[in-house]
Amino acid sequence: MFLLFCSSAFASEDIKIISRSEWWADESYRYLDSLEWKEILDSWDKAPKKELTEAEKVEALKRAEKTKIANDFLVTDFSDIFSISSVEKFEWDRKLAWPIAKSKKKTSIVIHHTDSIYNDSYEAMRKIYKYHALQRKWWDIGYNFLIWLEGEIFEWRAGGDYVVWAHDKWNNQWTVGIALIWNYDKTPISESQYQSLEKLVEHLWKKYDIDFNKKVPSFKWCIWSDECDAKPLDVTYDYPIIWHRDAWHTNCPWDELYEQMQKLRKKLIDTSAKASNFSMEKLEEILFWVSEDKLIRFLAIIEEKLDTTKNGKNLKILSNLKEIILNIEETRNEKNIDKLSKIALKTKFGTGSFDENNRIRVKLSYPKNDSIDISVKWKYTPKIGKEWKEYILTFEECNTQACKTEKKFNLNLSFTGSQLYLNQKEVTDFWVGNFFRVRSPKDLFLTISSWDRVPTWDTKGRYNDNKFKWDIVLYQKEAYWEKENELVVVNELFLSDYLKWLWEVSDSIHKEKIKTIIILARTYARWYMTKAEKFVGEWYQASDDPNVFQRYLGFWLEQRSPNVNKIVEETKDLIVTNDGELIKPWYFSSSDGKTKDFIEFCRTAKWVPDCTHPERFPFLIWVRDPGGQWKQRLWHGIWVAGTWVQYFVDRGWTFSMIIKYFLKGVEINKI
Repeated sequence: MFLLFCSSAFASEDIKIISRSEWWADESYRYLDSLEWKEILDSWDKAPKKELTEAEKVEALKRAEKTKIANDFLVTDFSDIFSISSVEKFEWDRKLAWPIAKSKKKTSIVIHHTDSIYNDSYEAMRKIYKYHALQRKWWDIGYNFLIWLEGEIFEWRAGGDYVVWAHDKWNNQWTVGIALIWNYDKTPISESQYQSLEKLVEHLWKKYDIDFNKKVPSFKWCIWSDECDAKPLDVTYDYPIIWHRDAWHTNCPWDELYEQMQKLRKKLIDTSAKASNFSMEKLEEILFWVSEDKLIRFLAIIEEKLDTTKNGKNLKILSNLKEIILNIEETRNEKNIDKLSKIALKTKFGTGSFDENNRIRVKLSYPKNDSIDISVKWKYTPKIGKEWKEYILTFEECNTQACKTEKKFNLNLSFTGSQLYLNQKEVTDFWVGNFFRVRSPKDLFLTISSWDRVPTWDTKGRYNDNKFKWDIVLYQKEAYWEKENELVVVNELFLSDYLKWLWEVSDSIHKEKIKTIIILARTYARWYMTKAEKFVGEWYQASDDPNVFQRYLGFWLEQRSPNVNKIVEETKDLIVTNDGELIKPWYFSSSDGKTKDFIEFCRTAKWVPDCTHPERFPFLIWVRDPGGQWKQRLWHGIWVAGTWVQYFVDRGWTFSMIIKYFLKGVEINKI
């Protein structure tokens, strides 16, 4: 129904905009290394330097302070529109005379007109361009579009969509500037010009999703009040088609044109109101009753259409549909989170809730096979004890003189055959199968000093991922075929800390992507802690090797991942379930445009125990991965790919929506 609605509503838009290349804009004017700008810069260097008088210096300081107050006011009170998304200082490896800045949104359209008269439209474009760029030293034309006397629409300022224009001081970031060419002091604009203006305004309205029912602010210098120094900008609110005189101290556009344009504003407001009423009231009412599973998949189709659709009217419809669905999902998600209650999971240990205090045992990829050095700050003294099959080394706080002079305690464990030596002394009654457990002191960490894991990017050696909290457990795994016994090093720690010290996701990325990966990682770890064995017959449950489990780096990662740490706490106890059962969630880095379903995966997988239990994975269906288009499939290709997580969070999706799109029928639950 919805696809039929969209396809019938998407009509072609009849608007022709003559590009800069078509009217032969000389792009060299915009580069600092051009002959024109070299001459300008040379003339500035050779010009005599004028010394300011004391009065002029005072006036300059006053203007600078007034400008700073105005900027601070906009940044503080209107940060939603007074914001820049990017600034490019170079283009094709050439430095621009003025950077190309892009704004995050456009809320208004400002109408101007020129005072000049020309014989030929293309010639007029080039003359005005040269005048603005070189004679006035503006590097380009101030307005984005110009409409000629006979209705031709020209692209003026370079930079494309969302570029910041230079046509209306204090309002450039969130507005689009249109200039009508000719002198309209007493003469109305032509019908051709009016029709082109109407088409262009409607085109921009849909492209930038401008709401003509909502009044928006515009700003100009305060010049009449005694309070102007303290509050230098006047703020006025009006519907978002604005004449230059509304947003600046000017007579532009003159009275004849100003009166003529009022009917255009009224028409656009009426049209926008009808469109808004339909989409926001009727359509939202219909979509609200669509199942969450279907609605999320429909939204994914809309996202793909938004990437490829060029037609402004179609983009407007798609954007409205997306906004409605996101609003519905946000409402549903808030209600679901409020209603979440802890559930009892069926595990191999029976039925019951899983306590967050349960520990996970992670095998470390420690490279040596016969010895290990561990150190800890010396303010604690070692104490060794023995339990069944375990030697336990703990630390007690001490107050001796040695504690005050020494910096750390070093522990060396070495193996000769099946015999263990502690600091070169033989540990009696120790044999293969025993455990040697080293517990970190309270609030401190253990350092495996014989293991150098400085990240390759850390050229200064500030971080070394050989630091661990809680317990380091050592044991020998008996070898066969006349090989030496293998030294196994395991970090046993709380699951919440394990998640904080995972390097499955960068700390600097979008928080919804971090949430997605953390919830999946928690679910994956719980699966192998409670329902299945990843490493059959081994004491450990997980590995720090990302090729077989997850990339665990240890305690020192916490120092550089504050956002991940915070999100681990925010999502505490959240897991993915299907029909009340914990699931095993796979995820991988990149697909080639689609994920595999369970059957496709099992056709090519070899010796995968999961493939003997297809009933466990009804949620593993194949889905389109728009974020993976034209990329290479890396790893197994089932379930979650990092490319599509990034694709959707960039478009406003939440972690819950992402997970439910790729896993049919799953739920996010507390445990």
